[in-house]
Amino acid sequence: MEAELNWIEEAEQSVIDTIREAVKSDVADFGELPDDMTHDLTIARFLRGNASDAKVAEDLFRRSLEHRRELNKRPEIAAARKAIEKHVIVDISHLPFFDELSEKEIAA
Repeated sequence: MEAELNWIEEAEQSVIDTIREAVKSDVADFGELPDDMTHDLTIARFLRGNASDAKVAEDLFRRSLEHRRELNKRPEIAAARKAIEKHVIVDISHLPFFDELSEKEIAA
């Protein structure tokens, strides 16, 4: 997993750019999506996680954007994103269901 988090290699950049352009043309609000959803490193992770198969990575990246756009419409997700949008370090207490999860952790 550590390799998936490495910065983008020069050889990957052109493939990432191609995937971005293909998906950007299909997703009307692509430019308005949060950076964590559309960053080059996000696309690289799809590419790396699929043995550098650009077609598969493009399809899964597109599908993930559709899914995450729907998730972001949920009130608890929208509130969490709003609460942490300016943070450099994420305060996990803003995450949905934090109270329930922390209670289970304490009980365990």
